Amino acid sequence: MSKLLGEWFVAETPRHYVLRVESLFGGSRAKSSIDWILKGLRAGTAVRAFVDRAVSPSYVDDVVEATAALVERHAAFGLYHCVNSGWTNWAELAREAARLLGRPQAPIEAVKMAEAGLTARRPQFAALSNARLLAAGVAMPTWQQALARYVASVN
Repeated sequence: MSKLLGEWFVAETPRHYVLRVESLFGGSRAKSSIDWILKGLRAGTAVRAFVDRAVSPSYVDDVVEATAALVERHAAFGLYHCVNSGWTNWAELAREAARLLGRPQAPIEAVKMAEAGLTARRPQFAALSNARLLAAGVAMPTWQQALARYVASVN
């Protein structure tokens, strides 16, 4: 709710950019869901990952570059989705991370959201489209390319 309120307040200004991201990873804090997946894979423990939640991961480095590109191009003000291209579920992302780490047989337990006992409700389909960003001339790398760069940077 606070994010939506922030968007509404910003939209009242004549010149603004709002970039929506989803499943953000990277940066110096290393506390994202992807970091927890990588930690489990490296430790050889079973990684639990949702098989029924669609996401569009957003690599911090790519979001920063896209933001700069919008400003430099003097793109139309407004709301943009800014995620790595494509979408996946967490189990598939975990399998790709395992492959990138050279552990394709790592134990990944596919779980359903209803079985997880989450306290906060989350949408099952949280993927976003970069169509407006692309129309402004800013193309985002795929989530697979972003994940590969991130894994290489933290390995």
